[in-house]
Amino acid sequence: MLLTIFTLSIIQLLSNIHNTAAFTVPSSCVRCRFFTRQTSLHNSNEASAEESIQPLKKNDSGETYFELSPKRRFTVSKWRGDVRLDIREFYEKDGKMLPGTKGLSLTMDQYKIIRDLIQDGTVDDIIEDVEGDD
Repeated sequence: MLLTIFTLSIIQLLSNIHNTAAFTVPSSCVRCRFFTRQTSLHNSNEASAEESIQPLKKNDSGETYFELSPKRRFTVSKWRGDVRLDIREFYEKDGKMLPGTKGLSLTMDQYKIIRDLIQDGTVDDIIEDVEGDD
């Protein structure tokens, strides 16, 4: 569920950045057509995940982000000339939210690998296998 929220949030964020209506899923993708706005969602869990996507915000540096939780953000930024997708914990100091040391910064190549694995259904298959191991 968290992965679905994360994926939908990334797609919403990137589609807003690139001023497109939505990212489309390749026609070969059978399981994840819920990424497009033209099709219905697979089930009520995914519908609630889409509804929980928070609005996009800008930080003091002008970077686009959204909150995954009150103390965790997903930010798209540039670092040393490269676009990075950053998932990071934040803490409050003097009334201001500041980035902590715990987090993950993905390059565009790393992001594309994860995106493709999600879109082709590989990640969902693995999640189902892990959930079935209980």
